[in-house]
Amino acid sequence: MRTYFFFSFLMAFFSPALGLWGQPPLRRTVVEVGSDAPIAYAHVYWLHAAHRGTLTNSEGQFVLGESEVTDTLVIRHLGYASYRVAAGYLPPDTIRIAPQALELSPVAIYDVTGPAVFQSVLDALDRNHAVEPVRYQAFMRNMVYDADRGKLHLVAEYELEAFHHPNHSVDLHISKARLRTCSAEGKHHYSGDNLPLVLIAVADAHWDNLYQSALKWQRRTLKTHEIRLAGGLVEAGRPVIQLDLIPSDAGKHPFFTLYIDEASFAVTRLIERNPGGRVAEWTFQEVRQKWYVSSHHQTQVLDGLGINERVTIYHIVPTGQKGSEFLGYVGTRLRPVDSYLGAWDDPFWQQYHHLPLPDWMKAIVAAEGSK
Repeated sequence: MRTYFFFSFLMAFFSPALGLWGQPPLRRTVVEVGSDAPIAYAHVYWLHAAHRGTLTNSEGQFVLGESEVTDTLVIRHLGYASYRVAAGYLPPDTIRIAPQALELSPVAIYDVTGPAVFQSVLDALDRNHAVEPVRYQAFMRNMVYDADRGKLHLVAEYELEAFHHPNHSVDLHISKARLRTCSAEGKHHYSGDNLPLVLIAVADAHWDNLYQSALKWQRRTLKTHEIRLAGGLVEAGRPVIQLDLIPSDAGKHPFFTLYIDEASFAVTRLIERNPGGRVAEWTFQEVRQKWYVSSHHQTQVLDGLGINERVTIYHIVPTGQKGSEFLGYVGTRLRPVDSYLGAWDDPFWQQYHHLPLPDWMKAIVAAEGSK
């Protein structure tokens, strides 16, 4: 009898423990509600272990490690509603997730210098990100007011990619940036120190992550290298810009040369000359072979405002790195070149009323108010 009670006590004690810590790996398939189409590359994790999650494969299947029965399973994917369910209430085989429209925050760019543009965009990306790890792509136009014509004038266009990953740091890393000046005023506006600060971001994340360089580039300061630009060069029949990063101490830091396509501002070639004499060269086609990439661009016109709203959806998964994921999105409002400024109560400007107003726009607002 004593033996019976002893084993009964052991079963009563260990059964809850086995329920908490002895769960087998979770295997499920994630599909879309209605169509039952598999959802690939969804981010799946236990709520209390978010950084130890996994991705669904091309068939929407995943295998996730054991966790406590009191934990909550979370599934997130761009364009789908976030899915949460307690471990004890999981569907037996298939998990269905409903599609969901993206809610994007616009990025406001005024008549500011190159470094200020980057800072404002990075701040906006910090506010907008909702999925970790995450990569963003933004497209913007910088406009100034032409008093003689009474219209907004296009100065330059920007394209920026940045990513955040918990394995690196809490800061966003810039992986690519492009600037295209659209007028003589724009070229003057982004001359001198501003243009190199924009272009230098092109290779920032590639050096840090792909080449494991000991040299750490920061987006605010460059203390180890001098930047020089040279134009008028041609490679493969296309005009290119040569950007040299010359080390202040050649015995400690490498010498970098970037070749940048003048039309698209895409980096076509990168050469690294190390202090020991070793020279390495990469094409960015070689870099792209390391990633699975898919993207979707959507542009729509908002009725009555003459505003184009461009949405870029970017999905990047590095091959050979299980559990790593980059999902991102950002929306921007693009004002057409020939559009009118409009009064300050125009819905286009109302969304920016909470932001500090640049001096050049204050004069316009005052003039509008006096009419």
